[in-house]
Amino acid sequence: MVKSKILLVTFPGQGHINPSLQLAKRHVKLVDVKVTFLTSQSAIRRMTKTSTTFDAPIDFVSFDDGYDNGWSNDDFQDFMLAQRKHGGKAVEDVVAAAREEGRPFTRLIYSLLVPWAAHVAYNLQLPVLWIQPATLFGVYYYYFNNYFDGSLGSNQAIELPRLPSLEGSDLPSFMLTSSPNIYDFALPTLFENFQILDREAKRPTVLVNTFQELEDPSDTSFGRDLIEKSVDDYVEWLESQEKLSVIYVAFGSISEISKPQMEEIAKGLIKSQRPFLWVIRGAEKEEMLSCRVDLEKQGKIVGWCSQVEVLSHSSVGCFVTHCGWNSSLESIVLGVPTVLFPQWCDQATNAKLIQDYWKTGLRVVKPENGGVIEGDEIKRCLDIVMDGGQMRMEAKKWRELAKEAMNEDGFSMSTSESSQPSRAGGLGGNEEIRGLIEKIRETSRYLKKSPAAAQKFDTALDECNLKDKRQVAMDVPNRWNSTFELLETALPLREAFCRLERIDKNYLFNPSESEWEVATSIHKCLHTFYVATSRFSGSKYPTSNVFFPDICKIYLEMTEWEHSEYDFIRHMAGPMKIKFDKYWDKCCLVLAVAVVFDPRVRDTLKYLFFTYGGSRVPSAGDTTNASSSIINRSTEHPDYETWYDNEHDAVEALVVADDWIRPIPNKVPSATQTIGSQVESTQRL
Repeated sequence: MVKSKILLVTFPGQGHINPSLQLAKRHVKLVDVKVTFLTSQSAIRRMTKTSTTFDAPIDFVSFDDGYDNGWSNDDFQDFMLAQRKHGGKAVEDVVAAAREEGRPFTRLIYSLLVPWAAHVAYNLQLPVLWIQPATLFGVYYYYFNNYFDGSLGSNQAIELPRLPSLEGSDLPSFMLTSSPNIYDFALPTLFENFQILDREAKRPTVLVNTFQELEDPSDTSFGRDLIEKSVDDYVEWLESQEKLSVIYVAFGSISEISKPQMEEIAKGLIKSQRPFLWVIRGAEKEEMLSCRVDLEKQGKIVGWCSQVEVLSHSSVGCFVTHCGWNSSLESIVLGVPTVLFPQWCDQATNAKLIQDYWKTGLRVVKPENGGVIEGDEIKRCLDIVMDGGQMRMEAKKWRELAKEAMNEDGFSMSTSESSQPSRAGGLGGNEEIRGLIEKIRETSRYLKKSPAAAQKFDTALDECNLKDKRQVAMDVPNRWNSTFELLETALPLREAFCRLERIDKNYLFNPSESEWEVATSIHKCLHTFYVATSRFSGSKYPTSNVFFPDICKIYLEMTEWEHSEYDFIRHMAGPMKIKFDKYWDKCCLVLAVAVVFDPRVRDTLKYLFFTYGGSRVPSAGDTTNASSSIINRSTEHPDYETWYDNEHDAVEALVVADDWIRPIPNKVPSATQTIGSQVESTQRL
């Protein structure tokens, strides 16, 4: 019996259709889930008949938007209106038909440019999910909650809570005052999406798009030929090239590159003296290039190709991309370093993440006058990326993380499962938690938007002797560490919230006494993880032995959660311990050696030795014998029989070690050196 029936509605651009189809396929792999995929008739028709896309157990439904031959920048506004009119009617008809058949949809999922689908779903009382990348969602969230003061210029520095430091040029282009008129539709469309979230007061939900699905090599039903079928023999050409030698150039299905800029890209490719595969949409644009003959001697130009297939090929060493989110994810998942050429919309923000935080790409530098990027600059970036060993290593690292996330028990699969109504859980899966956190968020919004309320809150702070406390932070709802910081600032102000409720009749968001107690418990649970992750990310050399005590503490905390008085904490502990055991169950002996020889541990042992009456520094032999005796006595204890009998189970070993190591951070200053990297090198040898 089907428990979940999903209607997935997407914009008819290839950069929207590809990941939406991947998401649809991910869901139909789950038990008792059925998916209907709805987009425009023109997009369905463009899907090649030779594709195996339609072999998947997904129902495809289309509507006629009147743009069978696509659209241009000149008529884009009219195209969007046609999408809204005809697409909205199609959603209404499909949902109504399913209800009449007795098989109603349980949820609607929609992509960025189709908020009309959510409006129809709301009127039909159908729950919705909006697909958004995490960082961009945070930027938009703060923008529409008045965190930006005045107009935005490209050279203006932007600081937003818990987000990377951004320049104006890193923001989505339509947010800038210099944005061309063609982007006028973007901000109202985005604002409409946030209005929809606000309207979903009970449970506003966003589906965070962080990793695209990585299919098995044998499964090609979604990896290629989704929209068109190439007549070019580019695969055969790639096979003839050396490993990691080819530059792949593609700017998506919507971005328009001017003729002068195309000429400079061509010059940069020729000057690089490397083979390239360049996707140029439309034969007439290819003919415009003045150096076309020289280009064809060095590389290959095609009208279309399967991007996943190209990026997967061993000959490809670099991807020149417009930084659309779909292309960005594909480069990460397939481990290809990038030259970043953002054009519009959210692409500049994606480029910021790729270059400064993932460190898998290099952004071309625009001239000060904002004009055409010259061929010499393009060649400079190509040389750095193609020769950049460190950048390639970072790309490989992210590729492995993506593979892990897409494993059957990885993060993305478990998140897909938890999105089903019957499987909802975790921190966001409890009505009591959601209610109290939303009240604190509403308090922050209320104080920010109303000067009169802010003044009354200052009075409340004075009366409670809390004037030195910080104001309530705003959080990004889909980030647990951000929610922790929200609670961190709110809990000390509990008394002021209660006082404000008495002096301001319009303030209606003060949590109840029981909700404050729940907030305190949540804060305590998250604190352990927040401190640990802050230490991990704040270290230049986060080797395992240095943070071993933190790992032990996390495990012990989760053990305590299993006996919490709150159901939601007990239910949260079980799955978290299972995940913890998965990664720490087989603990390497080298890690134990590294911990013992860590200078902080060694110095602490000396400190304890003399504290308890030692008269001489023990020799290496004495230390070895004493350590063996301690370990033997510990493992003879009944509590550790499981560890003693099972050489593969390291969780109890962590607890034993924690008894020895826990005093270290309190008694000995942090050492300036660590042997973790040396041990790691020895292990590789």
